[in-house]
Amino acid sequence: TGSFSQPPFPSSLHIFFLIKIKQIEMPRKKRQKKSTEENGDENENGFHEDQNGDFSFQGESILDSLFEKRATTREQGYINLNTQLKSSYHSDFVSKRESTLSEVIKNSLKKGGSVETVAACECLSLICLTIGTDCMQIFSEFKPILSDVIKFSKDVPTRAQALNALALSCFIGSEDIQDTIECVDLFVQIIHSNKNANLLCEALDVWGFLLTILPSTLVIEEIIPLQTKTIVKLLTHTDVDVRIKAGECLSILSSIYFGSSDKEEKSGKDVFGSYVDITVLLETIEQLMNDSLKQYSKKDRIKQKHLFKEFHNLIRFGDEPAETLTIKHQKFTFEPYTILKQLRYIRKVLGTGLQHHFENNFLLSDIFGISLNKDATKPLMSKKEKRLYMSSNSSASKGRSKQRQTDRANKSSYFSGND
Repeated sequence: TGSFSQPPFPSSLHIFFLIKIKQIEMPRKKRQKKSTEENGDENENGFHEDQNGDFSFQGESILDSLFEKRATTREQGYINLNTQLKSSYHSDFVSKRESTLSEVIKNSLKKGGSVETVAACECLSLICLTIGTDCMQIFSEFKPILSDVIKFSKDVPTRAQALNALALSCFIGSEDIQDTIECVDLFVQIIHSNKNANLLCEALDVWGFLLTILPSTLVIEEIIPLQTKTIVKLLTHTDVDVRIKAGECLSILSSIYFGSSDKEEKSGKDVFGSYVDITVLLETIEQLMNDSLKQYSKKDRIKQKHLFKEFHNLIRFGDEPAETLTIKHQKFTFEPYTILKQLRYIRKVLGTGLQHHFENNFLLSDIFGISLNKDATKPLMSKKEKRLYMSSNSSASKGRSKQRQTDRANKSSYFSGND
């Protein structure tokens, strides 16, 4: 035995420690699994929901983080809450905590930094979309607060998000048309007085959005005469998004005018001819539609071309664009342009959660007047039926294209004959 050196630890001790380590680790894994089973499965955003889809437990944790002293904790709490309100419909959770959420958002708007105030304004918009027409009190409370932020805040992202929050809360919660008119007037002030491209773009966006719910007589008799020249000048702005939003506003004004007109032949001359040179306006739009200047990126040129082609066809020929969405295996067409603007704006707010809210949030069904059959199943078609009705080379599709070309040719000749 003297010829062998003694090991630093006996082999029996090594075995003892290994057994103890395994005994400690194994129950910990089991506890983690049990905790996950108790709290529910994680959804796609990493939040736990119980088997009944209740968000209350995790929502309370997020809500508590909004009262923390550390700014970064509050900011992350808003981000987590906004993510949940976009991707899922939590009306019960939000309705029960409406006053608490309102107070914490007010505090954030008064004392928070840029990131926090932007997230708080976005949260306010999502709350209004979640609780629907019951947000009338929220709108009346936050209208003066958001108006002050829009007028006096020095932070551009905060002002831009406050514009969106005020517009959406007014769109959903306003009962008096005078409140809507006051919001529209505020947005016009920002359009006339501001040179920042981002803020100008948001002001044009929300202004056009609220125009869709104003009485057509007010738009035709007061807004078109007063604002046409200003919006037309913005078509030559250096920022591509401002140009697009200006063209969008002109299209909204045209759509409102055409919707109230009994004329079969519709033309932009009837809408804007008394205030601007319609020939110059159409030439400007055509130039933007076919703009190939290298000073703009390829992405901006493609985006501008597609949208200004849409604007051109509406303003010159009166062709209302339409968009078709498939919701729960059912197809719904959104038109005219005023409805399409509302759809695009709400899509901007909800992002990828639009489909989920269409399926579960009755507010969207009320806004767009659609009736969704939740028991609908995907229709099955044979290969022959697909070729007959769905192919772009089918006779039905070719017939529609030919008829559309004929209609446009007739409208074009009418327009040229009255030039």
